[in-house]
Amino acid sequence: MKEIKSHLKKYETHSARADLYVYFYEKAHSLLKEGGIFGVISSNTFLKTDYGKSLRSFIQNKTEIQKLLDLGETQFFDGATTYPVILFYKKVELVKQNHLIHSFSALQIDPKNFIEEISSNWDVVSQNDLDSTTWIFENEDTMKIIKKIQKNSISLIEFCGSPLMGIKTGLNDAFIINENTKNTLIQKNSKNIQIIKPFYKGTNLERWNTPKPDKYLIYLNDDHQIEDFPELKKHLEPFKEKLQNRAGPQEWWQLQQPQKGYVPLIESKKIMYPDISNRPRFSLDNAQNYFSNSCYFIPSDDKFLLCLLNSDLCKWYIFIVSRGMRGGYVSFMNVYVEKIPIKKPDIEQMKQITILSSDIIECKNYFNEIKYNFLDLLLTSNLEKISNKLNNFWLLSFTEFIIELKKHSSKKNINLDEWRDSFEKSKKQLLEFLNQNSQIEEKINHVIYDIYNISIDDQKIIKAKLSYVKQST
Repeated sequence: MKEIKSHLKKYETHSARADLYVYFYEKAHSLLKEGGIFGVISSNTFLKTDYGKSLRSFIQNKTEIQKLLDLGETQFFDGATTYPVILFYKKVELVKQNHLIHSFSALQIDPKNFIEEISSNWDVVSQNDLDSTTWIFENEDTMKIIKKIQKNSISLIEFCGSPLMGIKTGLNDAFIINENTKNTLIQKNSKNIQIIKPFYKGTNLERWNTPKPDKYLIYLNDDHQIEDFPELKKHLEPFKEKLQNRAGPQEWWQLQQPQKGYVPLIESKKIMYPDISNRPRFSLDNAQNYFSNSCYFIPSDDKFLLCLLNSDLCKWYIFIVSRGMRGGYVSFMNVYVEKIPIKKPDIEQMKQITILSSDIIECKNYFNEIKYNFLDLLLTSNLEKISNKLNNFWLLSFTEFIIELKKHSSKKNINLDEWRDSFEKSKKQLLEFLNQNSQIEEKINHVIYDIYNISIDDQKIIKAKLSYVKQST
Protein backbone atom coordinates (compact mmCIF):
# COMPACT_ATOMS: atom_id res chain seq x y z
CA MET A 1 0.00 0.00 0.00
CA LYS A 2 2.87 2.42 0.76
CA GLU A 3 4.10 2.24 -2.83
CA ILE A 4 0.75 3.34 -4.29
CA LYS A 5 -0.41 5.82 -1.62
CA SER A 6 0.27 8.88 -3.76
CA HIS A 7 -1.72 7.35 -6.63
CA LEU A 8 -4.69 6.48 -4.39
CA LYS A 9 -4.97 10.10 -3.24
CA LYS A 10 -6.23 10.96 -6.74
CA TYR A 11 -9.46 9.04 -6.07
CA GLU A 12 -12.57 10.82 -4.75
CA THR A 13 -13.14 7.86 -2.45
CA HIS A 14 -9.68 8.16 -0.88
CA SER A 15 -9.35 7.97 2.88
CA ALA A 16 -6.12 7.44 4.80
CA ARG A 17 -7.42 4.27 6.46
CA ALA A 18 -9.48 2.88 3.58
CA ASP A 19 -9.07 -0.74 2.54
CA LEU A 20 -7.92 -1.31 -1.02
CA TYR A 21 -11.32 -2.62 -2.17
CA VAL A 22 -12.79 0.90 -1.75
CA TYR A 23 -10.96 2.13 -4.86
CA PHE A 24 -12.34 -0.67 -7.05
CA TYR A 25 -15.85 0.77 -6.62
CA GLU A 26 -14.72 4.09 -8.09
CA LYS A 27 -12.51 2.50 -10.77
CA ALA A 28 -15.43 0.38 -11.97
CA HIS A 29 -17.56 3.52 -12.20
CA SER A 30 -14.98 5.18 -14.46
CA LEU A 31 -15.03 2.15 -16.80
CA LEU A 32 -18.83 1.95 -17.08
CA LYS A 33 -20.91 3.57 -19.81
CA GLU A 34 -23.83 5.73 -18.72
CA GLY A 35 -26.55 3.33 -17.60
CA GLY A 36 -24.05 0.51 -17.14
CA ILE A 37 -24.41 -1.74 -14.08
CA PHE A 38 -21.62 -2.86 -11.75
CA GLY A 39 -21.98 -5.80 -9.38
CA VAL A 40 -19.47 -6.59 -6.67
CA ILE A 41 -18.89 -8.74 -3.59
CA SER A 42 -16.74 -6.97 -1.02
CA SER A 43 -16.37 -6.37 2.69
CA ASN A 44 -19.34 -4.57 4.25
CA THR A 45 -17.10 -2.44 6.46
CA PHE A 46 -17.51 0.68 4.30
CA LEU A 47 -21.25 0.81 5.11
CA LYS A 48 -20.71 2.24 8.60
CA THR A 49 -17.03 3.08 9.15
CA ASP A 50 -15.49 6.55 9.10
CA TYR A 51 -13.16 5.66 6.23
CA GLY A 52 -16.15 4.50 4.16
CA LYS A 53 -17.86 7.91 4.24
CA SER A 54 -16.26 9.17 1.02
CA LEU A 55 -17.23 5.94 -0.79
CA ARG A 56 -20.80 6.10 0.54
CA SER A 57 -21.08 9.70 -0.65
CA PHE A 58 -19.64 8.77 -4.07
CA ILE A 59 -22.06 5.87 -4.61
CA GLN A 60 -25.03 7.83 -3.29
CA ASN A 61 -24.45 10.86 -5.53
CA LYS A 62 -23.17 9.23 -8.74
CA THR A 63 -25.05 5.94 -8.96
CA GLU A 64 -28.44 4.42 -8.38
CA ILE A 65 -28.08 1.45 -6.08
CA GLN A 66 -30.17 -1.40 -7.47
CA LYS A 67 -29.72 -4.08 -4.83
CA LEU A 68 -27.69 -4.36 -1.65
CA LEU A 69 -27.31 -7.55 0.39
CA ASP A 70 -25.56 -7.09 3.72
CA LEU A 71 -24.80 -10.63 4.88
CA GLY A 72 -23.39 -9.69 8.28
CA GLU A 73 -20.99 -12.26 9.65
CA THR A 74 -21.86 -15.03 7.19
CA GLN A 75 -18.67 -16.97 6.41
CA PHE A 76 -18.37 -18.28 2.85
CA PHE A 77 -14.67 -19.22 2.95
CA ASP A 78 -12.97 -21.63 5.34
CA GLY A 79 -10.08 -20.09 7.21
CA ALA A 80 -10.95 -16.48 6.36
CA THR A 81 -13.16 -14.20 8.44
CA THR A 82 -15.21 -12.01 6.10
CA TYR A 83 -18.16 -9.65 6.45
CA PRO A 84 -19.62 -9.75 2.93
CA VAL A 85 -21.88 -7.34 1.09
CA ILE A 86 -23.20 -7.81 -2.45
CA LEU A 87 -23.98 -4.54 -4.20
CA PHE A 88 -25.27 -3.62 -7.66
CA TYR A 89 -25.28 -0.02 -8.86
CA LYS A 90 -26.13 1.75 -12.11
CA LYS A 91 -24.00 4.63 -13.38
CA VAL A 92 -26.17 7.72 -13.84
CA GLU A 93 -25.59 11.40 -14.44
CA LEU A 94 -28.34 12.40 -12.02
CA VAL A 95 -29.92 10.23 -9.31
CA LYS A 96 -33.73 10.23 -9.48
CA GLN A 97 -35.31 11.76 -6.36
CA ASN A 98 -37.67 8.82 -5.94
CA HIS A 99 -35.15 6.04 -6.62
CA LEU A 100 -35.74 3.02 -4.39
CA ILE A 101 -33.12 0.52 -3.24
CA HIS A 102 -34.01 -3.12 -2.65
CA SER A 103 -32.02 -4.24 0.37
CA PHE A 104 -31.55 -7.47 2.29
CA SER A 105 -29.88 -7.60 5.66
CA ALA A 106 -29.09 -10.55 7.91
CA LEU A 107 -26.69 -11.11 10.76
CA GLN A 108 -25.99 -14.60 9.44
CA ILE A 109 -27.36 -16.96 6.79
CA ASP A 110 -26.58 -20.54 5.77
CA PRO A 111 -24.31 -20.30 2.68
CA LYS A 112 -25.43 -23.76 1.55
CA ASN A 113 -29.02 -22.48 1.21
CA PHE A 114 -28.10 -19.06 -0.14
CA ILE A 115 -30.89 -18.70 -2.72
CA GLU A 116 -33.56 -19.88 -0.30
CA GLU A 117 -32.25 -17.64 2.51
CA ILE A 118 -32.43 -14.45 0.41
CA SER A 119 -35.77 -15.24 -1.23
CA SER A 120 -37.72 -13.15 1.30
CA ASN A 121 -37.44 -10.39 3.92
CA TRP A 122 -36.31 -7.70 1.50
CA ASP A 123 -36.82 -4.04 2.38
CA VAL A 124 -37.23 -1.01 0.16
CA VAL A 125 -35.31 2.14 1.09
CA SER A 126 -35.30 5.51 -0.64
CA GLN A 127 -31.76 6.36 -1.74
CA ASN A 128 -32.55 10.01 -1.10
CA ASP A 129 -33.13 9.18 2.60
CA LEU A 130 -29.67 7.71 3.12
CA ASP A 131 -27.29 9.69 5.30
CA SER A 132 -23.67 9.45 4.14
CA THR A 133 -22.47 9.56 7.78
CA THR A 134 -23.77 5.99 8.11
CA TRP A 135 -26.03 3.91 5.88
CA ILE A 136 -29.02 2.27 7.54
CA PHE A 137 -31.04 -0.25 5.54
CA GLU A 138 -34.05 -1.11 7.66
CA ASN A 139 -37.79 -1.49 7.11
CA GLU A 140 -40.24 1.39 7.38
CA ASP A 141 -41.35 0.57 10.94
CA THR A 142 -37.76 0.53 12.19
CA MET A 143 -36.93 3.80 10.44
CA LYS A 144 -39.96 5.43 12.11
CA ILE A 145 -38.63 4.44 15.55
CA ILE A 146 -35.18 5.79 14.69
CA LYS A 147 -36.69 9.10 13.61
CA LYS A 148 -38.80 9.17 16.77
CA ILE A 149 -35.82 8.79 19.12
CA GLN A 150 -33.84 11.37 17.13
CA LYS A 151 -36.66 13.94 17.26
CA ASN A 152 -36.03 16.70 19.84
CA SER A 153 -32.82 14.93 20.89
CA ILE A 154 -29.18 15.91 20.86
CA SER A 155 -26.31 13.56 20.12
CA LEU A 156 -24.19 12.12 22.90
CA ILE A 157 -21.22 14.18 21.73
CA GLU A 158 -23.32 17.34 22.14
CA PHE A 159 -24.55 16.16 25.54
CA CYS A 160 -21.24 15.29 27.20
CA GLY A 161 -18.47 15.56 24.62
CA SER A 162 -16.63 12.81 22.80
CA PRO A 163 -15.75 9.68 24.82
CA LEU A 164 -12.03 9.31 25.49
CA MET A 165 -9.81 6.30 24.84
CA GLY A 166 -7.70 4.49 27.43
CA ILE A 167 -3.96 3.89 27.66
CA LYS A 168 -1.84 2.06 25.08
CA THR A 169 1.20 0.40 26.65
CA GLY A 170 2.82 -0.84 23.43
CA LEU A 171 3.78 -4.01 25.31
CA ASN A 172 1.32 -5.31 27.89
CA ASP A 173 3.66 -8.00 29.20
CA ALA A 174 6.05 -5.31 30.41
CA PHE A 175 3.68 -2.78 31.97
CA ILE A 176 0.74 -4.86 33.24
CA ILE A 177 1.47 -6.80 36.44
CA ASN A 178 -0.44 -9.01 38.88
CA GLU A 179 -1.14 -8.51 42.58
CA ASN A 180 1.95 -10.41 43.76
CA THR A 181 4.33 -8.44 41.55
CA LYS A 182 2.70 -5.18 42.65
CA ASN A 183 3.12 -6.08 46.32
CA THR A 184 6.75 -7.09 45.81
CA LEU A 185 7.63 -3.85 44.01
CA ILE A 186 5.97 -1.73 46.71
CA GLN A 187 7.62 -3.70 49.53
CA LYS A 188 11.00 -3.03 47.95
CA ASN A 189 10.28 0.69 47.66
CA SER A 190 7.12 2.37 48.94
CA LYS A 191 7.70 5.16 46.39
CA ASN A 192 6.55 2.77 43.64
CA ILE A 193 2.96 3.05 44.89
CA GLN A 194 2.84 6.45 43.13
CA ILE A 195 3.37 4.75 39.76
CA ILE A 196 1.42 1.47 40.06
CA LYS A 197 -2.28 1.91 39.23
CA PRO A 198 -5.25 -0.51 39.34
CA PHE A 199 -5.95 -1.46 35.74
CA TYR A 200 -8.71 -2.88 33.53
CA LYS A 201 -8.75 -4.31 30.03
CA GLY A 202 -11.95 -4.11 27.99
CA THR A 203 -12.72 -7.78 28.68
CA ASN A 204 -12.80 -7.05 32.44
CA LEU A 205 -15.60 -4.49 32.31
CA GLU A 206 -19.11 -5.45 33.41
CA ARG A 207 -22.48 -3.72 33.28
CA TRP A 208 -23.32 -1.07 35.87
CA ASN A 209 -20.16 -1.40 37.93
CA THR A 210 -17.07 -3.57 37.84
CA PRO A 211 -15.27 -5.35 40.70
CA LYS A 212 -11.85 -4.19 41.84
CA PRO A 213 -9.28 -5.13 39.17
CA ASP A 214 -6.72 -7.86 39.87
CA LYS A 215 -4.17 -6.37 37.45
CA TYR A 216 -2.06 -3.23 37.75
CA LEU A 217 -0.36 -0.79 35.38
CA ILE A 218 3.14 0.62 35.72
CA TYR A 219 2.27 4.16 34.69
CA LEU A 220 5.40 5.93 33.44
CA ASN A 221 5.33 8.91 31.09
CA ASP A 222 7.67 11.78 30.19
CA ASP A 223 6.99 13.49 33.53
CA HIS A 224 8.96 10.74 35.26
CA GLN A 225 12.64 9.88 35.51
CA ILE A 226 13.27 6.13 35.42
CA GLU A 227 16.34 6.48 37.65
CA ASP A 228 13.98 7.58 40.46
CA PHE A 229 12.36 4.13 40.34
CA PRO A 230 15.20 1.56 40.19
CA GLU A 231 12.95 -1.42 41.01
CA LEU A 232 10.63 -0.54 38.14
CA LYS A 233 13.57 -0.09 35.79
CA LYS A 234 14.88 -3.51 36.77
CA HIS A 235 11.41 -5.03 36.15
CA LEU A 236 11.24 -3.45 32.67
CA GLU A 237 14.81 -4.14 31.52
CA PRO A 238 14.16 -7.74 30.30
CA PHE A 239 11.67 -6.19 27.83
CA LYS A 240 13.99 -3.35 26.72
CA GLU A 241 14.68 -4.59 23.20
CA LYS A 242 10.98 -5.07 22.41
CA LEU A 243 10.10 -1.74 24.03
CA GLN A 244 12.68 0.06 21.88
CA ASN A 245 11.06 -1.36 18.74
CA ARG A 246 7.68 0.25 19.42
CA ALA A 247 6.41 3.06 17.22
CA GLY A 248 6.53 6.60 18.59
CA PRO A 249 9.06 8.98 20.16
CA GLN A 250 8.75 7.75 23.78
CA GLU A 251 11.68 6.51 25.84
CA TRP A 252 11.96 2.73 26.04
CA TRP A 253 10.62 2.67 29.62
CA GLN A 254 7.63 4.95 28.96
CA LEU A 255 4.09 3.94 27.94
CA GLN A 256 3.46 4.30 24.22
CA GLN A 257 0.31 6.39 24.65
CA PRO A 258 -0.04 7.31 28.35
CA GLN A 259 -2.96 9.73 27.72
CA LYS A 260 -1.27 12.12 30.15
CA GLY A 261 -3.78 14.89 29.50
CA TYR A 262 -6.65 12.61 30.54
CA VAL A 263 -5.21 11.62 33.94
CA PRO A 264 -7.30 14.12 36.00
CA LEU A 265 -10.41 12.75 34.24
CA ILE A 266 -9.31 9.12 34.62
CA GLU A 267 -8.93 9.71 38.35
CA SER A 268 -12.42 11.26 38.57
CA LYS A 269 -15.86 9.64 38.45
CA LYS A 270 -16.51 8.21 35.02
CA ILE A 271 -18.51 5.78 32.88
CA MET A 272 -16.29 3.14 31.21
CA TYR A 273 -17.07 0.63 28.48
CA PRO A 274 -15.24 -1.78 26.14
CA ASP A 275 -14.71 -0.94 22.47
CA ILE A 276 -16.23 -4.25 21.31
CA SER A 277 -19.05 -6.14 22.99
CA ASN A 278 -22.14 -8.26 22.33
CA ARG A 279 -24.21 -6.05 24.66
CA PRO A 280 -23.91 -2.65 26.33
CA ARG A 281 -21.39 -2.92 29.19
CA PHE A 282 -21.29 0.62 30.57
CA SER A 283 -19.82 0.66 34.05
CA LEU A 284 -19.69 3.42 36.67
CA ASP A 285 -16.25 3.82 38.23
CA ASN A 286 -15.62 5.92 41.35
CA ALA A 287 -12.28 4.35 42.30
CA GLN A 288 -9.68 6.07 40.07
CA ASN A 289 -9.04 2.91 38.07
CA TYR A 290 -6.93 3.10 34.91
CA PHE A 291 -7.69 1.11 31.76
CA SER A 292 -6.35 0.03 28.38
CA ASN A 293 -7.01 1.38 24.89
CA SER A 294 -9.62 -1.37 24.46
CA CYS A 295 -11.78 0.80 26.74
CA TYR A 296 -13.40 4.18 26.34
CA PHE A 297 -14.71 6.46 29.05
CA ILE A 298 -17.08 9.37 29.53
CA PRO A 299 -15.94 11.72 32.33
CA SER A 300 -19.34 11.79 34.03
CA ASP A 301 -21.29 9.91 36.70
CA ASP A 302 -24.66 10.91 35.23
CA LYS A 303 -27.08 8.18 36.36
CA PHE A 304 -29.55 8.89 33.55
CA LEU A 305 -26.78 8.51 30.97
CA LEU A 306 -25.63 5.25 32.57
CA CYS A 307 -29.19 3.84 32.50
CA LEU A 308 -29.79 4.95 28.92
CA LEU A 309 -26.53 3.43 27.67
CA ASN A 310 -27.29 0.07 29.33
CA SER A 311 -30.91 0.03 28.17
CA ASP A 312 -32.53 -2.22 25.56
CA LEU A 313 -33.31 0.86 23.48
CA CYS A 314 -29.63 1.79 23.31
CA LYS A 315 -28.64 -1.78 22.49
CA TRP A 316 -31.19 -1.87 19.68
CA TYR A 317 -29.93 1.44 18.28
CA ILE A 318 -26.24 0.50 18.47
CA PHE A 319 -26.86 -2.84 16.77
CA ILE A 320 -28.46 -0.96 13.88
CA VAL A 321 -25.95 1.87 13.39
CA SER A 322 -22.72 0.10 14.38
CA ARG A 323 -20.40 -2.17 12.48
CA GLY A 324 -21.15 -5.83 13.18
CA MET A 325 -18.44 -8.36 13.99
CA ARG A 326 -18.23 -12.12 14.29
CA GLY A 327 -20.02 -13.83 17.18
CA GLY A 328 -22.75 -11.20 17.49
CA TYR A 329 -20.34 -8.50 18.65
CA VAL A 330 -20.50 -4.88 17.52
CA SER A 331 -18.16 -1.92 17.73
CA PHE A 332 -18.72 0.70 20.41
CA MET A 333 -16.14 3.05 18.96
CA ASN A 334 -16.75 6.80 18.98
CA VAL A 335 -18.09 7.03 15.46
CA TYR A 336 -21.15 5.06 16.66
CA VAL A 337 -21.51 5.96 20.35
CA GLU A 338 -21.23 9.70 19.70
CA LYS A 339 -24.41 9.55 17.62
CA ILE A 340 -26.65 8.05 20.32
CA PRO A 341 -29.65 10.42 20.63
CA ILE A 342 -30.03 11.93 24.12
CA LYS A 343 -33.44 13.17 25.23
CA LYS A 344 -33.75 14.99 28.54
CA PRO A 345 -36.03 13.27 31.11
CA ASP A 346 -38.62 15.27 33.03
CA ILE A 347 -38.40 15.68 36.83
CA GLU A 348 -40.49 12.59 37.64
CA GLN A 349 -38.61 10.42 35.15
CA MET A 350 -35.31 11.61 36.60
CA LYS A 351 -36.47 10.70 40.11
CA GLN A 352 -37.29 7.18 38.93
CA ILE A 353 -33.96 6.82 37.15
CA THR A 354 -32.03 8.02 40.20
CA ILE A 355 -33.71 5.45 42.47
CA LEU A 356 -33.42 2.59 39.98
CA SER A 357 -29.77 3.28 39.17
CA SER A 358 -28.90 3.23 42.89
CA ASP A 359 -30.88 0.00 43.32
CA ILE A 360 -29.17 -1.80 40.48
CA ILE A 361 -25.66 -0.71 41.48
CA GLU A 362 -26.33 -1.84 45.04
CA CYS A 363 -27.66 -5.15 43.74
CA LYS A 364 -24.57 -5.58 41.56
CA ASN A 365 -22.29 -4.79 44.51
CA TYR A 366 -23.93 -7.51 46.63
CA PHE A 367 -23.72 -9.95 43.73
CA ASN A 368 -19.99 -9.29 43.27
CA GLU A 369 -19.32 -9.56 47.01
CA ILE A 370 -20.88 -13.03 47.19
CA LYS A 371 -19.31 -14.16 43.94
CA TYR A 372 -15.76 -13.11 44.81
CA ASN A 373 -15.96 -14.38 48.38
CA PHE A 374 -16.71 -17.80 46.95
CA LEU A 375 -13.98 -17.51 44.32
CA ASP A 376 -11.50 -16.55 47.07
CA LEU A 377 -12.57 -19.71 48.86
CA LEU A 378 -11.86 -21.69 45.69
CA LEU A 379 -8.32 -20.40 45.64
CA THR A 380 -7.67 -22.21 48.93
CA SER A 381 -8.06 -25.50 47.02
CA ASN A 382 -4.73 -25.04 45.27
CA LEU A 383 -6.33 -24.20 41.95
CA GLU A 384 -4.06 -23.83 38.96
CA LYS A 385 -6.54 -21.28 37.63
CA ILE A 386 -10.19 -20.29 37.97
CA SER A 387 -11.72 -21.57 34.74
CA ASN A 388 -14.58 -19.89 32.92
CA LYS A 389 -16.97 -22.50 34.30
CA LEU A 390 -15.82 -21.95 37.87
CA ASN A 391 -15.96 -18.18 37.36
CA ASN A 392 -19.67 -18.69 36.58
CA PHE A 393 -20.17 -21.47 39.12
CA TRP A 394 -23.83 -20.59 39.83
CA LEU A 395 -24.71 -21.90 36.36
CA LEU A 396 -23.46 -25.38 37.32
CA SER A 397 -25.05 -28.18 39.28
CA PHE A 398 -23.11 -29.31 42.33
CA THR A 399 -21.94 -32.43 40.47
CA GLU A 400 -20.71 -30.32 37.53
CA PHE A 401 -19.00 -27.95 39.95
CA ILE A 402 -17.08 -30.78 41.67
CA ILE A 403 -15.97 -32.23 38.31
CA GLU A 404 -14.66 -28.82 37.24
CA LEU A 405 -13.00 -28.24 40.63
CA LYS A 406 -11.18 -31.57 40.47
CA LYS A 407 -10.04 -30.79 36.94
CA HIS A 408 -8.19 -27.63 38.04
CA SER A 409 -7.20 -28.40 41.64
CA SER A 410 -3.92 -29.98 42.68
CA LYS A 411 -5.61 -31.51 45.74
CA LYS A 412 -6.11 -35.24 45.26
CA ASN A 413 -8.98 -35.60 47.72
CA ILE A 414 -11.79 -33.05 47.76
CA ASN A 415 -14.28 -33.28 50.59
CA LEU A 416 -17.74 -32.98 49.03
CA ASP A 417 -19.44 -32.12 52.32
CA GLU A 418 -17.08 -29.20 52.86
CA TRP A 419 -18.15 -27.66 49.56
CA ARG A 420 -21.83 -28.56 49.28
CA ASP A 421 -23.24 -26.02 51.77
CA SER A 422 -21.12 -23.08 50.67
CA PHE A 423 -21.76 -23.85 46.98
CA GLU A 424 -25.53 -24.23 47.33
CA LYS A 425 -25.85 -21.17 49.58
CA SER A 426 -23.77 -18.92 47.28
CA LYS A 427 -25.50 -20.20 44.18
CA LYS A 428 -28.96 -19.54 45.66
CA GLN A 429 -28.02 -15.99 46.69
CA LEU A 430 -26.52 -15.18 43.30
CA LEU A 431 -29.53 -16.47 41.38
CA GLU A 432 -31.79 -14.37 43.60
CA PHE A 433 -29.70 -11.28 42.89
CA LEU A 434 -29.70 -12.03 39.15
CA ASN A 435 -33.49 -12.23 39.22
CA GLN A 436 -33.65 -8.96 41.15
CA ASN A 437 -31.20 -7.39 38.71
CA SER A 438 -33.38 -8.41 35.74
CA GLN A 439 -36.47 -6.90 37.35
CA ILE A 440 -34.70 -3.58 37.97
CA GLU A 441 -33.32 -3.52 34.42
CA GLU A 442 -36.83 -4.07 33.07
CA LYS A 443 -38.08 -1.10 35.09
CA ILE A 444 -35.23 1.01 33.74
CA ASN A 445 -36.14 -0.03 30.20
CA HIS A 446 -39.72 1.12 30.72
CA VAL A 447 -38.63 4.53 32.02
CA ILE A 448 -36.28 4.96 29.04
CA TYR A 449 -39.08 3.96 26.65
CA ASP A 450 -41.31 6.53 28.34
CA ILE A 451 -38.69 9.28 27.95
CA TYR A 452 -38.42 8.55 24.22
CA ASN A 453 -42.17 8.08 23.71
CA ILE A 454 -41.73 4.48 22.53
CA SER A 455 -45.14 2.87 22.15
CA ILE A 456 -46.07 -0.74 22.99
CA ASP A 457 -46.01 -1.58 19.28
CA ASP A 458 -42.58 0.02 18.94
CA GLN A 459 -41.34 -2.02 21.91
CA LYS A 460 -42.50 -5.23 20.23
CA ILE A 461 -40.41 -4.34 17.15
CA ILE A 462 -37.39 -3.59 19.34
CA LYS A 463 -37.76 -6.82 21.34
CA ALA A 464 -38.12 -8.85 18.13
CA LYS A 465 -34.86 -7.41 16.79
CA LEU A 466 -33.03 -8.03 20.09
CA SER A 467 -34.42 -11.57 20.24
CA TYR A 468 -33.17 -12.21 16.69
CA VAL A 469 -29.72 -10.85 17.57
CA LYS A 470 -29.56 -13.10 20.66
CA GLN A 471 -30.61 -16.21 18.72
CA SER A 472 -28.03 -15.51 16.01
CA THR A 473 -25.09 -15.26 18.42
